[in-house]
This record gives sequence, structure tokens and C-alpha cells, in this order.
Amino acid sequence: MVLPLDGLPLVETSSVSRSYPEEALVLPLCKALLAFTKGDHTGCVELLGRVRHLAHQCEPGAQCDILHMTLTEAALRARKANLARALVTEHAAKKPASPLNRRLL
Repeated sequence: MVLPLDGLPLVETSSVSRSYPEEALVLPLCKALLAFTKGDHTGCVELLGRVRHLAHQCEPGAQCDILHMTLTEAALRARKANLARALVTEHAAKKPASPLNRRLL
């Protein structure tokens, strides 16, 4: 079965413009979300882990929050509690006023 995502071009993340990191996030984020919905939480963690550094370049907003929350939840479901704790702590340090972050800590 061919997924619609298979036709999307891959973007090399090491050469991504600092102005538009979203281009490199689209395909891995979509693949990670599909892996998550199929119950492949370890695969989701691996996919998002490869592009996590790009989320720091995004404007603060929904796309980066989705990446962070999905990676954290996938880490929990993949039984990677230490990784999930580290992700929550890191995100809370960046957004200390966030009600979600305060609840997760």
C-alpha cells in the first residue's frame, strides 16, 4: 500500500534554512503522527527525535507544541519515562507560564 506521504520529497535537515525549518518538519512530523496512530510509539519517538532540534527554530506556536506533546506522549507509551521527564522539564523551562507544563511537572 502506498501512502500519500510517500510522494513527498525528503528534506535534508542539516542544510535547512534557519528561516523556514517547517519545510524539514512536515514529512517527519506526518510520518511520526501516522506511526503514533498505528501504535508504533518507538518509531514515532525515533522520527521526531531526528527533527526535534528544528522545533527550537520555529516560531512559538501550534506546530512546535504538537511536535513536543506528541514526542512526550510517544515516549511515555514507548516506556521511555526518563526521556518523557526530560522533555517535559525542557519544555517547562522554555514556557514556565504554560498551564499544561505546570500540570505535567
